This record gives sequence, C-alpha cells and structure tokens, in this order.
Amino acid sequence: MNVFTCIFSGAVALVGIFVFDSIDVVISGAVISIILRSLWSENYLEKRLEAPSLHGVEAGELLLTCIFITSAVLLPGYLAFIVYLSAYAVYLFLFKERLIRVVGKLLNVISGDI
Repeated sequence: MNVFTCIFSGAVALVGIFVFDSIDVVISGAVISIILRSLWSENYLEKRLEAPSLHGVEAGELLLTCIFITSAVLLPGYLAFIVYLSAYAVYLFLFKERLIRVVGKLLNVISGDI
C-alpha cells in the first residue's frame, strides 16, 4: 500500500504541477493519499488482528482532519484554533468511554501493573 500511496501522490503532483500549475493540488493529492492509506491500514489491521471495528472513531478522525484543514485555510489563526479545539472537545466527549479505557491502560503500563 505504501507503494500505491507514493505512486498516487506522485501522479497527482505531476498533474498539479504540469496541468494546473498549482501547489494546492499537489498538497491536496498528498493529503488525500495519506488519508486513503490510513483508512486502508486501519481496515487491514482490524481484519488481520480480528479486532473490533472502529468505524465511528475513523469517521470522527476524518471529520477532525477536514475541520482542521478547512479552518486553517479559511479562518484567522486564533479563530481556527478555537474552532478546532471545540471540535476536538466534542470528539473527546463522544468517545469518552474509549478515552477512559485508554488512559486507564496507559496508567497501568506506566505503573507496571500489567
């Protein structure tokens, strides 16, 4: 999949440079290829490790990424920070049970209680 990501990103970069003459197209292609690789990797690991599906978490992460990019491009820095911080707070609230479990496991690892 990493090879596909490089090929896709390179192809979009060439199109962005020679067809559109736009750095925005080049950067967008790189971001999209990384997002696709991340989604594929998550699904592959879920199947390979027989882990429970995390589609809600994936959708939340994808939405957070879109909010971050959109707010960073369209809003002044301080306002983009407030928008993203608010979105992240909502994300943490929606997945608070998972957060509590992860923090508990992390504390167990740190304290050596495993």
